Amino acid sequence: KLELARFYPNLTVGVVSGGVTERKACMNAIDDNPVDIVIMGYPTVASERLWVKEKSWGYCILDEGHLVRNPKTQVSQAVKNITAKHRLMLSGTPIHNSALELFNIFDFLMP
Repeated sequence: KLELARFYPNLTVGVVSGGVTERKACMNAIDDNPVDIVIMGYPTVASERLWVKEKSWGYCILDEGHLVRNPKTQVSQAVKNITAKHRLMLSGTPIHNSALELFNIFDFLMP
């Protein structure tokens, strides 16, 4: 959030994190006053998958995208259900063991 404020001071940013009560408060605040960018960790995306899924996002950008290479994880399934016009993924290590791991990454990028 600090880096976004530094380089893009005109954008509004919402962070969804913390315990259940704190996350709900953050999501309600974003629903009441939409922001340009929402930042969520992977566990939060999985926990709040219904809220994330009901939104129509312009962009979905995954940092450390290799963390969703296993299609059986809750996180991987949650991010695949995100509705976004554009999808981007950042990863320095998209393949750890097998080229088959790329399938789930491409399945997210090009559903």
